[in-house]
Amino acid sequence: MDACRDNPLAATLARSKGTRSSVVGRGLAKLDTGVGSLIAFATQPGNVALDGAGRNSPFTTALLKHLGTPGQSITDDLIAVRRTVLQATDGKQVPWDSSSQTGPVVLNPSPVPDTTTSPAATTATDGTVELAYWNSIKDLTASSFFEAYLQENPNGAFGTLARLKIAARLAAWANSKYRVAPQHLAPL
Repeated sequence: MDACRDNPLAATLARSKGTRSSVVGRGLAKLDTGVGSLIAFATQPGNVALDGAGRNSPFTTALLKHLGTPGQSITDDLIAVRRTVLQATDGKQVPWDSSSQTGPVVLNPSPVPDTTTSPAATTATDGTVELAYWNSIKDLTASSFFEAYLQENPNGAFGTLARLKIAARLAAWANSKYRVAPQHLAPL
């Protein structure tokens, strides 16, 4: 489903109901699926999908590129779509799906062509995911988020910053007159 996930009438509906309720707010509500089904959305619940600059949105562009990859399951296709959209939107849009599939679904059962992935393409994709993760935690204060970042990206682009954040948290705790141990405070 490629829709902006925004209700252009939300403000009017809220005024007519005399409420500011989030029920008529931003984005589509979460949808559940029946057994054996899959619904793919352009972005996560509560967010608005970007339109993009070209003929199609980033989501549609990625779907056209990845959906029906020979020999690949639709689940793997959607992961490729998600990575492409994350990269195209600098991590601002995360495609979402709701699935209750009970087995693999392959749209194009042709044999997988023998191609090798270039290291540069893999690094660029991994860098985009790393950047999106860093942007989601950089303003947080709990050390556990930065420890998790270092666990996944021991030589990551933001490794030094993550270690500094953990050290600052440790110093703040050491200087605290209350000395209440913060959650997941581990030595470097």
